[in-house]
Parts: sequence; C-alpha cells; structure tokens
Amino acid sequence: MISKDKTHARWYPTDTLDTMYDVDDVRVGSDGLTIEMAPDGENRDGCKRIRLVWDGFVSYQVSAETYRDDCWVESKNDAWSFFVSGDSQYLQNFKESCALFPDGARHFLIVGTNIIADVIAADYPTATEY
Repeated sequence: MISKDKTHARWYPTDTLDTMYDVDDVRVGSDGLTIEMAPDGENRDGCKRIRLVWDGFVSYQVSAETYRDDCWVESKNDAWSFFVSGDSQYLQNFKESCALFPDGARHFLIVGTNIIADVIAADYPTATEY
C-alpha cells in the first residue's frame, strides 16, 4: 500500500521491475496516453525501460514534483512506482464531478523519482519493456 488511507495496491505492469523509475515522457497522441519510464532504483542495471499506453482514458494529471504527501514513504524498502486503486479519494472526487463517469474506472498512480502522474481509466494500459 502507499496512500495514507490505504486505498492503493502495488501494481506489476511487467514481469521484471525495478523498485523506482524516472518518468521520461508523458504524451497524448493518436495511440492514447503514453508514459515512458527508465529504471532508477536498486535494480536499474538489470531492468529495461517501460512504456505504458492507455488507448482510452478519462483523465490524467501530471505533477512535476518529487514529493507529494500521499505518496511519501518512510523507508526506501517501501519505494515503488506503480499503484492502482478502485476507491481512492482522487477517484471519488472525480466521480462526484463527472456525470459520464465509466463503470469500473480505476486510479493508476505512477510515482516517479521526478514526476507523479494520476491516470483515471477503465482499462489497464498496454505495458511493454524496451
């Protein structure tokens, strides 16, 4: 878990993951929302870069910061970059203000060493290593 309200669970988009990642690029294009990341944790030499692509998404927000209160961990052993929630406060707030909110939408929380991204989408992204 990561959030203080314990709503986020660790998510494993690929089989081989580092503990933390730098977010290199966030863009919206014809293929959807793309987030590209480079390993920057304990296993950086043994892990590949990751590309996450949501072909459909409801919303995304990028915070160019290295600290956000709801993402802070006390121990480096708890550091992780990929989380998902079906009941976060961020998701609940969005549901309340959006009349056309899709059923089953989730809050994907990407915690990079340099950027934090919040994505609301009904489906998991396509994740590839390269």
